[in-house]
Amino acid sequence: MKSGIIAFHLYGSDLKNMDLAYPTLINDIFPKFLNGFFLAVLLGAVFSSFNSLLNSAATMFTYDIYKVIFNKKANDKQMIRVSQWFGVVLSLVTFFISPLLIYAPDGLWTVIREFTGFLIYPSSQ
Repeated sequence: MKSGIIAFHLYGSDLKNMDLAYPTLINDIFPKFLNGFFLAVLLGAVFSSFNSLLNSAATMFTYDIYKVIFNKKANDKQMIRVSQWFGVVLSLVTFFISPLLIYAPDGLWTVIREFTGFLIYPSSQ
């Protein structure tokens, strides 16, 4: 959040997309020889977050949907196998959907906010 405020004060409305604030700030502030190191650290954080979300989603699916609806007598070994398969399927879905985010006109943050709002505040119809 603070980096977005700093980027706004440095660049104003010159940035075409708010998703470019952080990369532009890093590119201008960090020495060029540290860009690769910073990218490795950033990707490590992204992959770690993705992995934890993937594991959480697979666990919730297995306990809340698979065991309740499909197989009430599933043992631990079966549930682990279902969780692994669900994780693979979910990661493949995200792999194919993620390139479409480039077409988000207002940036990734807006897409995340709209999607979260859709889940949290469903229509009353």
